[in-house]
Amino acid sequence: MPDLKAGSGGVIYYNLSRGFFRRKSDESNPDAVKRTLEDGTVRHEIVTRGFEEVIIVDIEKTIKEYKGKKKAVWEVSLLDGEQIKKFTMAVKSSTMSGLMFSLPNIALEKEVNIVTFLGSDDKTVLWVQQKDENGTLQAVKRYWTKDNPGKLPPMEKDELGDWNSAKQAAYLERYVIKRAKPKMIDYKSIKKNMEAKDTPPPDLHDSNPNLPPDAPDESLDSTDDLPF
Repeated sequence: MPDLKAGSGGVIYYNLSRGFFRRKSDESNPDAVKRTLEDGTVRHEIVTRGFEEVIIVDIEKTIKEYKGKKKAVWEVSLLDGEQIKKFTMAVKSSTMSGLMFSLPNIALEKEVNIVTFLGSDDKTVLWVQQKDENGTLQAVKRYWTKDNPGKLPPMEKDELGDWNSAKQAAYLERYVIKRAKPKMIDYKSIKKNMEAKDTPPPDLHDSNPNLPPDAPDESLDSTDDLPF
């Protein structure tokens, strides 16, 4: 169980892109990896395949502005020791289903591993692992699936032929508020003590003032809509 005492960890924001969790770093950091974006911009990042033994302490559906367009995203907060780590997933993406469609099967008061990789179709895949009653680490199965969606509304095509996720996202948001959040650890006292430290060190800042430090880039350019 992570130490729940508020400390100096603050909040670190991660991108979820190309099969990795990423955060901006400085070129002088020996652990940083160089990456060139599609527009030619060169970034130096700390990358990881996931987070181990963290607790999901908050999930919010919110709107982020990216390249002049507003995008609906799920913002996920993880408690890792004394530190809060945040990442976002586009509401209209297959990536988000690895977490959001598994929520009812996750013991939210307990630690999880969150793992990601780049699938064969070049889409970022995310899944959750948690120990069972015997202490064996297992992949958490999805509660809502394509073959058995239950009451989860399907995505619908609009008059332009684009997938519309509004009803599905609204259903998931109601589930998060009514069912998931009451089971999450109350970390408000921790967050209150961290608010003064809510901005990561300067080398983590994104230059776009409309986004939080090191907010998602390609993760908001979502073209991998789920047709259900």
